Amino acid sequence: MSKNQLKRAVSILGFISVLMILVLFMMWSQPEHPQNEKCCPLAIKSNENADAHFQRGLGSYAVRDYELAIDDFSEALGTLIVESSISNPVAEIYLRRGMAYHLLGALNLALSDFSEVIRLSENDILRRAISHHMKGTVLFDMAKYSEAVDEFSKAISVNPNDAYHFSRRGDAHSWLGNYIEALSDYNTALKIEPSLEVSLQYKIQTVNSAISNTQ
Repeated sequence: MSKNQLKRAVSILGFISVLMILVLFMMWSQPEHPQNEKCCPLAIKSNENADAHFQRGLGSYAVRDYELAIDDFSEALGTLIVESSISNPVAEIYLRRGMAYHLLGALNLALSDFSEVIRLSENDILRRAISHHMKGTVLFDMAKYSEAVDEFSKAISVNPNDAYHFSRRGDAHSWLGNYIEALSDYNTALKIEPSLEVSLQYKIQTVNSAISNTQ
């Protein structure tokens, strides 16, 4: 297998890994009654409160209207009130807005938001790990693979039991040509999460092939 084929395979499987971790996080942190403009227009128009904008932003995000989601998350930050149903509201809003920026391709803005989440989430292990992971993902998309490795390593240090952190760090190592390190990360991810066997086994095969070609 050529180096270009290896990189293409890693990119596709890495994208799948990002989607999976985003889905898992959305399931963990989704409010009980997410709302969009159709179900809470009066709250938006009359109260201009952070909760209403946040809920509508979630609805827009769910239907992939990321620009509207960003607008509402930004409004939520601007109208944030002391009484809020959102847990750690500022960090949560920055995190959701960063995800929307990332999906729109506004990578520098996404990096800025994820950095702010990390600063605000010293005591929130899961949110901090997710933010380091997302920073790593954005840096990976910017072809800054060494910096991506650093961020995925930070995510691992915060939460060493998440297979996706190891898998994505393995992807970054692969693009750097660090195939031994990539293989180690993929094997660790597989041990943590055996259900990832299909995607990880393919990555392991491609990296093993690359190692053989360099010997």
